[in-house]
Amino acid sequence: MNYYDYDAIVIGAGPAGSMAAYRLAKRGYRVLIAERATLPRYKSCSGMIIASAAQFIREVYGRDIPSSVMCRPAVNKGMYFIDCDNRELCFTQTGCNVWRDKFDAWLADMAREAGAVIAERMSVIGYVCDGEGVRADIFAQGRRESISARYIIDCSGAVGRRRGGNCDCVYTYQIYNEGSIDCDDRYFYAFLQPELSGYDAWFNIKDDFIVAGVAVKAGDGATDRCKAYYAKFIEYLGSKYNLRIDKVHKIDKWVMPYIDRGYYIDCGNGRALNAGERAGFLNPMGEGVSCALSSGLQAADAIADNFDNPDAALNMYVRRVESVKAYMCRQWDLVGRMASTFSHMRLQH
Repeated sequence: MNYYDYDAIVIGAGPAGSMAAYRLAKRGYRVLIAERATLPRYKSCSGMIIASAAQFIREVYGRDIPSSVMCRPAVNKGMYFIDCDNRELCFTQTGCNVWRDKFDAWLADMAREAGAVIAERMSVIGYVCDGEGVRADIFAQGRRESISARYIIDCSGAVGRRRGGNCDCVYTYQIYNEGSIDCDDRYFYAFLQPELSGYDAWFNIKDDFIVAGVAVKAGDGATDRCKAYYAKFIEYLGSKYNLRIDKVHKIDKWVMPYIDRGYYIDCGNGRALNAGERAGFLNPMGEGVSCALSSGLQAADAIADNFDNPDAALNMYVRRVESVKAYMCRQWDLVGRMASTFSHMRLQH
């Protein structure tokens, strides 16, 4: 048998990647996380950790999410959906409100403590199967080289999924504002009216910032379309919730996978498994943490349980994430029944 540098290379130190690396390292495998950014790395995100994800973390790590990664208000009570007829629909589910850079860094620390190696500012340019393993081309510290492993778990998010040629994307545009607004700051507010965005719009409160954003489907002029919708959205929030903006603090732009009625999930091929948004797991309004954690763990366990049989590992992974996909589909079905904008997401009963 050839010598390989690692048992597994994990691409990306987000929730899916850190969970997969933690699980494999705890089970005695040599794991490298290749993270192209420097930790803690920023990601545009609501920072809502739903109750099921918080419980999942408690069960796997044996500890709660630390207060050091949370923002005010620390407790999130759920979501308000405002449908196409301007009706407010409240869904209460207690969770927590975190800063994603701090939360992701904490998860990465858990993987490091378990024995995983984390290489920051390392980009995986590509990878190919090589006999009994996988060879990855990387770029790090100004030079290009190759490293090898028995498996790769690709957790590179929407960018990686799009690079795979099987996914359209949604562009998001949000701004951190200083000011005031009349709302219950313990909820996340999502707006489904087509006149306010090309996909959805939202706001929530984080450490006294009013974080408001809109999204559009990818295409020509996406940034200009986002800016135009954002102006309409801010005007709407002013009339409905008495929004007053005193100062613009920061502008965010991001990308996430577009999920359509087909719910196409790409679990990978051979010794390369995909997890999180790279695989296509994403709940409505961009909630991806819960699916990322679940799919990362299932990818790791499938590899550990079938280390010398990659076909069996992939097949087990596909079977085990069916419940993750089913949960995702139910969430989209719920939104599809609330708003004509997403009516194509309704499941056939």
